[in-house]
Amino acid sequence: MLSRVADSIYWMARYMERAENLSRLLLSTQDLLLDAGEEAADESQFWGPILMTTGDEERYDKTYPTIEGELVADFLALRADNPNSILNCVRTARENARTVRDQISDELWECINGLRLFLESPEAAALHQNQRASFYEKVLVASYQFQGIAASTTPRDESWHFLRLGLCLERADKTTRLIDTCSAISLDMPPN
Repeated sequence: MLSRVADSIYWMARYMERAENLSRLLLSTQDLLLDAGEEAADESQFWGPILMTTGDEERYDKTYPTIEGELVADFLALRADNPNSILNCVRTARENARTVRDQISDELWECINGLRLFLESPEAAALHQNQRASFYEKVLVASYQFQGIAASTTPRDESWHFLRLGLCLERADKTTRLIDTCSAISLDMPPN
């Protein structure tokens, strides 16, 4: 296997996993805010840790003066100038898939390309504006489809190992970032 092919398969999988992780974080934070009720008056308490987890604090601060839920959600989901947004993660995964089109199944290509087309559509912008949970769930379902199609159609050779490596390393990276962020928060929060 060429190193270029291995690199593209690895990053394709890693960026798809990153898009899934972002969707899950945004969806769970939105649910957490609903559960918090009146205690959610200070949105920065809920959305700030998400920015810390993704490593986008500085970039966000340069773009927006305050941490507000709607702004953070837009910034992490569909901002074209945020390289870590869901939109750009899927775009990058698709570009990596395009370069190894002959090494992956047609179904896997269609899954990634279909998600990218959806995210760039006016329908996605409207869905994110009006029904964020449905938007995030649509990204999650596409990610599950990606993983299922990859598991079903990728031969168990070097391609498979690089695909799994990308998925697992991204998952491990996000898990450790989340643990670091949450452990710092628990020290700062006053006891109930």
